[in-house]
Amino acid sequence: MAFFPHDSGNFFRRSLPTATLLTEGLQKFCTGWQNKGMRAYSQDLRQRVLRAVDEGKSRAEIIDFFQVSRATIKRYLKQRRETGTVLPRPIPGRPSKKRAAVEMGLQELLEAHPGARVQDYCHWWETEHGMRVSSATMSRAMHHIGWTRT
Repeated sequence: MAFFPHDSGNFFRRSLPTATLLTEGLQKFCTGWQNKGMRAYSQDLRQRVLRAVDEGKSRAEIIDFFQVSRATIKRYLKQRRETGTVLPRPIPGRPSKKRAAVEMGLQELLEAHPGARVQDYCHWWETEHGMRVSSATMSRAMHHIGWTRT
């Protein structure tokens, strides 16, 4: 008899990957890993999920095998039906107004003052270009061009 009345005896087998993922996630959090937000599933995974649906696999099998939700499968099917493709949708929201401008001239500023603080870069940018930039915007631009302190 199963521990839970609704359990079919696979409770621990099904919960093991989730527990493993939680442990890995906790390790990344404790070691300073930064969450980059939700990322789109790869195109390869999307195609394999749809191929499994087309081959007649049950939704439960697909969910267990690929570790995707039922809603994800429905969304892929709807998107393929409506657009003919399952490419990731663009991120909503307006594009940044300042980041592109800051990234254009940032490399010179960083090379001229390699050990400065982010707030100093913001001040120098405002002095040289007449555009006030927050430390968050400056930090994101530095990260986006791949700048690391030496």
